[in-house]
Amino acid sequence: MKLKRLLSLFLALGFVAALGSGPFAAPAQASSLRVCGQVTAYVKPTALATGALTINGVSFTVGIGAAIPASVAVGADLCASLTTNALGLVTSAAITANVHVHVRVCGDITAYAAASATSTGLLRVGSRTFTIGLGATLPASVHVGANLCLDLTLDGFGRVSGGSATVNVTSTLRICGVVTAYVAATATSAGSITVAGRSLIVAIGASLPASVRVGADLCLNLTLNGFGQVSRGSATVNVTSTLDVCGQVTAYVAATSTTDGWLTVGQTGLSIAAATVIDSRVSASAFVRMHLTLDAFARISNATVVKVGLSVEDACGALPAPSSGPGASNEPGTSPAPGSSPEASSAPGQSGAPGATTGPGGGGEGNQPSCTNGSGATNGSGSGSDSLLPSTNELGGVGGIVASNAIPLIAIGLLGALAAWYRSRRNGREPLEPDPALATASDSEADVADGAKS
Repeated sequence: MKLKRLLSLFLALGFVAALGSGPFAAPAQASSLRVCGQVTAYVKPTALATGALTINGVSFTVGIGAAIPASVAVGADLCASLTTNALGLVTSAAITANVHVHVRVCGDITAYAAASATSTGLLRVGSRTFTIGLGATLPASVHVGANLCLDLTLDGFGRVSGGSATVNVTSTLRICGVVTAYVAATATSAGSITVAGRSLIVAIGASLPASVRVGADLCLNLTLNGFGQVSRGSATVNVTSTLDVCGQVTAYVAATSTTDGWLTVGQTGLSIAAATVIDSRVSASAFVRMHLTLDAFARISNATVVKVGLSVEDACGALPAPSSGPGASNEPGTSPAPGSSPEASSAPGQSGAPGATTGPGGGGEGNQPSCTNGSGATNGSGSGSDSLLPSTNELGGVGGIVASNAIPLIAIGLLGALAAWYRSRRNGREPLEPDPALATASDSEADVADGAKS
């Protein structure tokens, strides 16, 4: 009977040693595991029996007599640092509250190894590397080479415990104004920037130009990731300009706090910077005169309505009458064309109609050249010149008339001089025998002279 009891005791001690507990436990190398999540199952160990623990879907065997804190209970959300022996039995546990932190990150997946119930995983997005906690899973779309935006949940140990994934669709944002707040992002934390009253998140690992600082008046051309976070950008000094426009509004889309608008007045179309408020009197089909301020991106950043009219002429004023040609207009109040005389009048005999002439034979009084009054008016010969000087054609015509009349007069003068010379010779001495060719003309001149004396 005593032998049976001794044998039973020996077997019990051997069983305890096999479980790694008690004074007869074999030396074993301890290791540690860290896991976070909700406790879905727990059986407390005793001095003679093992226990069981399941956290975030990962199950452990708790060794006989292991010290487990009282905070471990089904339903608790916790992070446990477990120590195990060579047999994988939990021998002790340190428990802390599980703190959930959300991290949003976008980029190319450059490395990925899924976690399991016994080993952690690895995730690298762009330049940021994460450890995936025991038992944590990610969507099937997460694989090397994918360009994704991941909304990751980190546990109390900073490990990925879960997350969602969407395709990374980028967009651009152009914004101008004074930087009123700026916190640069780091490799492990996001930053922030506020420009012209609009606040944006700067993505983890993103960098902006050195000119971006509080107080700087800049125009930023930013690239936003799928979460609307700034992933990169460029900056220029915000240099404004002004522009006056007038006419009918043919297109108008108001800007919102986050999107640009559009305005077309007459033939001028311009973007309206986001958050820019335009006077409510500006609407499609309205006739307006406006003074605009443009930012460095040539967008409307401020607009002042000078006048709203019932027509283009009412809003913009009377338009100048179109000129019919290079000459001056005859309308009252118009200035004379270059080269015209201030004293030029439309007195009778001076025509202002196209093609009127004032040269010889024309209707102009005194044969004076006239100023051009509209397209096609000519001076003398229809040359269309605006000058007061006579044209070359007029001078040629006058010269021809003078030459044609001067030749007969010269001939008559020569004959008269010859006749006088002949008479003087005749009175002084015996007359010479006259030239037969001039006899008739001389006798006629003599007879005329004798008749005049008598």
